[in-house]
Amino acid sequence: MRFFSNEIRVKAMETDTAKVVFSGYRTRPHSGDQALLPLEEATSELTDEMIAVILEQWRKDVYQAGSYQLSLTGASFQDISSFKEDLREIRGLNDVQTRSFQSGIALLEVKYQGPLEELVERINQTKKGNMEIVGFQANTVDIKIRH
Repeated sequence: MRFFSNEIRVKAMETDTAKVVFSGYRTRPHSGDQALLPLEEATSELTDEMIAVILEQWRKDVYQAGSYQLSLTGASFQDISSFKEDLREIRGLNDVQTRSFQSGIALLEVKYQGPLEELVERINQTKKGNMEIVGFQANTVDIKIRH
């Protein structure tokens, strides 16, 4: 009777830079007649881990946090504070800064990991009844506050 030690090694590399994105291995105890089953299990575990790492790296590469400006008209200082709190609940939004506020017009800058249209959709989902998105273009969203 022969016994085998089961080991599987997996590496994923970026082809253009030769950077190793994922490297892993699994060993399983010897299994005699059933040598393939532990290898299949180990391969499945490693590929699940590798896919998660690759997708996370791809997401970071594709969606670097972009800087977007939100222009609020008809806003009070309280409206701005409340709106900033709501924005902080949006997943993928890293930072909110008030750049200016004068005569009811506020300019906010946000860092968001994703495209502008997705940010507009998320703002629209969190908005309150007194807020209306009136337009967006390039990296700017225009929002009107009604009282």
